Amino acid sequence: MGSLECVRFHVSKKRSRVKPELGSAFVKWKFGTMGEEVSVAWSQLDEKKFADIIKSNTESSGRSFWDELSVYFKNKKKSVLVSYYFNVYLLRCRAHQNWSDPSNVDSDDDELEKVGREV
Repeated sequence: MGSLECVRFHVSKKRSRVKPELGSAFVKWKFGTMGEEVSVAWSQLDEKKFADIIKSNTESSGRSFWDELSVYFKNKKKSVLVSYYFNVYLLRCRAHQNWSDPSNVDSDDDELEKVGREV
């Protein structure tokens, strides 16, 4: 109870209930392309490479990870990369930060140099 797998199971269960209730609005409002569902289209190797690129192109290095992501993932549109970043990568970083030190949760800490190395 409370594990990541348990949370994913319950989210998936709720999503499967909401989809028929909303009908075409589910697709129109792009509910199928948000949250952890976005990661379904990504291989573990691609997810790891995505994280590695972000970690190696920190803000303080003066390089933009978006440029390198676009070069490495030529087969993925920019919108897919952005969606994965906000719906999966950042949420996993935040979850890891919250679970690793629940007494020191800082939702204003968006510095990926710090959070990105821990994942």
